[in-house]
Amino acid sequence: MPIGAATMSPVMEKMNAYPKYLFDQILPVLGHRVWEIGIGYGSYTRMLLQREKQILATDVDSECIATLQISLGQSFQIQWLHVNFCDHSSVSQAAVFGADSVICF
Repeated sequence: MPIGAATMSPVMEKMNAYPKYLFDQILPVLGHRVWEIGIGYGSYTRMLLQREKQILATDVDSECIATLQISLGQSFQIQWLHVNFCDHSSVSQAAVFGADSVICF
C-alpha cells in the first residue's frame, strides 16, 4: 500500500491557486502554533512561513521532510518530525509542540 510521496501527484507541486484558496479559508481561525500533518511538497508550509507561524511540519515519508528541509533551509519557525499515526510514540512527540491549530489537507 503506497504512502507518502508515492501517493502524491507531481501536478500538485505546481498548483498555486487551489492551495491558496484552501489556505485563505482557514486563515481567519488559524492559531500561531500550527501542526501541519502531511507536508508533501510544502505548499502550506510556505504559506505558514509567510504568515510568521510557528510550524510543526510532519509527514509519514521521511523523504518529503528531507526534501523540504533542503528547499526551505534553516528556520527558527519550523520543527520537523517524522510522524506515523500507527506509532503512538511519534504522535506523543508531536504533542510536545503544543499546537493551537492542526491542518491536514
